[in-house]
Amino acid sequence: MIQQIDKCEDCSACCRSTDEIYLTDEEKLIPLYDITVTLEGCSLLSKKTNRCTIYKDRPWGCREFKCYYIYSDLSKDYLPERVGFMVQIRPKELLLVTPVAPWKIKVTEFQNWVNNHREKIMTMHKEAERTEEVSLALFLHTPYGDSRLL
Repeated sequence: MIQQIDKCEDCSACCRSTDEIYLTDEEKLIPLYDITVTLEGCSLLSKKTNRCTIYKDRPWGCREFKCYYIYSDLSKDYLPERVGFMVQIRPKELLLVTPVAPWKIKVTEFQNWVNNHREKIMTMHKEAERTEEVSLALFLHTPYGDSRLL
């Protein structure tokens, strides 16, 4: 079975698009998890390798993050780094679309961003509904808040 890190290749979209790293109370006490998030992403993302420097020991929030591409049968054309966004299935039948490096998009440009990515967003939405066998609400996640797309 292919491991998640292998299918990720050198994408790192999740590490560069997060606005917060979720830590358990126990993890907050561990110096290894002295993590900051900047406009460049998580501080533990290696600029040299474009991989997490503590991947095998990554915090709970990172282990629980489920990039839909990893669990789908979609081609490499849908690797988040290539399409410019990542898709995550959340509880309560919600599909969350997050642009890669969302801080680089001005709040007034998000509608244009959605229009430019609509075809691939809809393809992933349709594939997720098919594989999950449930109707999924579609939301756009940005640093400015979430908004419903469908």
